[in-house]
Parts: sequence; structure tokens; C-alpha cells
Amino acid sequence: MSTSRALILFVLATVTVAARASAQEPAPVRPQVVRFGDEARESRSVARLLGATDARAEPNDAGELIAHLPPGKLVTRLAARGDALLVELDDPEGTSSQIVGWVPRMALHASSTIVRFSPDAPYPVPQIAPPAYHFESHPRWGLVIGGALLFANAYAISAWASTQERDKSGFVPIAGPFIVASNIPSDAWFSGFSVAIEVILGLGQVAGVAMLVGGLTNPRTDLVHDKPPRAQLKLTPMTFAQGGYGMGLAGRF
Repeated sequence: MSTSRALILFVLATVTVAARASAQEPAPVRPQVVRFGDEARESRSVARLLGATDARAEPNDAGELIAHLPPGKLVTRLAARGDALLVELDDPEGTSSQIVGWVPRMALHASSTIVRFSPDAPYPVPQIAPPAYHFESHPRWGLVIGGALLFANAYAISAWASTQERDKSGFVPIAGPFIVASNIPSDAWFSGFSVAIEVILGLGQVAGVAMLVGGLTNPRTDLVHDKPPRAQLKLTPMTFAQGGYGMGLAGRF
């Protein structure tokens, strides 16, 4: 019994010492990143590394190594200088800190830039365009068409009604129905109904314009497959052997 207790105490003591040692293990000391006065500030866009690369303290291969970065690592662009980018990223060694270092510009590609959508975007945020795809923005045609139809119908009814009356204010877009409503005699038996109809027509025109403008100014971003290059044939001047010249047919498929 005493042997078992001694073994248990030994195991607990070993685990405690190991845990304390790991908790007190100091973070690796990294070289100080060199900054330059002629750096071009980046917009802090997020991108993914295309391949494995090294983060260094200076924007060249002679700079001290800060960390080896695996392919696919997400980084935030901070600045640019020459063929190098200063990026910020989570420590690849698993610590909770952020590190900063210079990486080759070619390690990132424009198509790898993460696009941040509005909350109603059809894709997760952030979203990365996969190979052979790209992002396209286009108007929200549902709002554009719906708003145009709503405005056109409300305006047509208001304009037609004005042709039947002496008051031609209904031909004025948006404000016309409200002008007509204000000119309806209050003592007429039909005044309440007529005012309500004109107000509805005016609100319909306002809503239609709002939908139309909203659909045009708030475009939707979709993921689209790249189109294959189209075959091309063109006649071009060519140089032949022994100094001869002529025309040749060049093609691209």
C-alpha cells in the first residue's frame, strides 16, 4: 500500500514540475525588424501565402531570420519597400503573440487577397477566391428592376389621372402626387379617398426610386469561374531563314 502511494506521489510531482517548466519557458527572442523612411504604407489587407517563405528583419535575403512561414499562412500587409512586404501574422510557433517581418512580394499574389463582404454577402467572411475563380461585382438587379417597375407604374397612374383633371401637377415626378393631394378641396365628398390615393402614388414613386438607387449603389459581389482564353488567329509579319521576310499566321489556343 505504501509503495503504491509513493508511486502516485512521484508521478504527481513529476507532472507538476514538467507543467511549471513548460509554463515558465521563455518566448523565443526574435530580431528587431528594420523600418525605413521610404516605405509605402499598405491598406492592412489580409492575404494568404502562396508557398513556404521566410520572414526576415530586413527586406532582403541578408536580413536576420524571424520565422519560417508555411504555405497558406494568413498575413496582414503593413508596408511595402521594393520587392518586399512588411506583414503581421500569428506566431507560427504557436505562441499567442503577433510577429512582424519582411517577406518577398512574390510570396503573395493579388488573387490571394481576401475580400471582406458586407453582412449579407453570399459567402463566408473573409472569403478567398480559389484558383480559376474571381470575384465580380454587379448591381442588385432585383432591386433595380423592381424599383423601376414600381416607379413607372405609380408615375403612369398619376400622369394618367392628371390628364383627366385640370390640375396637371401629377406629371411632376415624385412631388406631383403630393402637390395634387394638397390642392384637393377639403369640403369635397371624395377628398379623403382622393388624397389617400395620391399619397399612395407618391410613396410608390419614392419607394421605387429608393430601390433603384439602392440596387445601383450597393452592388453584389459573386464568385465567378474564370473563362478559358479564346482561340485567336492573326496575320503578323515574320522573318524567315536567310533574311527573308513575309507574313505568317500566328495562333493562340
